[in-house]
Amino acid sequence: MTNSADYSSRRVVVGYLSVSTLFTLASSLIWAINTIFLIRNGGLSIFEVMIVNAVFTVGQMAFEVPTGVVADTIGRKASLLFCMVTLMLSTLLYVATPVWGLGIWGFMGASVILGLGFTFQTGALDAWLVDALDATGWEKPKEKVFAWGQMASGAGVLVGALLGESWASSACRGRMWSGRRYWQWPSWWRPSSSRTSASPPGP
Repeated sequence: MTNSADYSSRRVVVGYLSVSTLFTLASSLIWAINTIFLIRNGGLSIFEVMIVNAVFTVGQMAFEVPTGVVADTIGRKASLLFCMVTLMLSTLLYVATPVWGLGIWGFMGASVILGLGFTFQTGALDAWLVDALDATGWEKPKEKVFAWGQMASGAGVLVGALLGESWASSACRGRMWSGRRYWQWPSWWRPSSSRTSASPPGP
């Protein structure tokens, strides 16, 4: 018979797997098209794209320890909330950079904030899982749950990358189709107009 402790532990595991899957799915939506976005919309070169990606990595390395202190002092849930808010703000800045014409400096600033947001999540979610399982009386090996989390994250990455690539391809095809219709319309219109203008006037 299932007791309340097992039920609570199962809810903790399901919550952990759900958050891991959704987090990696959402973050991987742009991975397939990030370089294309930076080049086409941001006007960056390949070298500048590499600089932006390097700044993101450096930001993650720089903020890993400070955000871990936040998770240990303020709390795991607070760290995850900081993660969501920071990622939302940095994503808005990332998208607004081409609109405002901030260039590579805008993307570099957004990448630093993105790195900060990701470090709020790394470690805090796993630490929350350990604390929650201990509080609910989980007696099975926790490594199994972490392995499930890795598989769920991998599935989220795969699905997110495929969805991002699919949406980007659909948008590009729609833009190309609109462009073809725009440029073909004069070619459809000119022959009839030329024939009309070249035809001799009637009696």
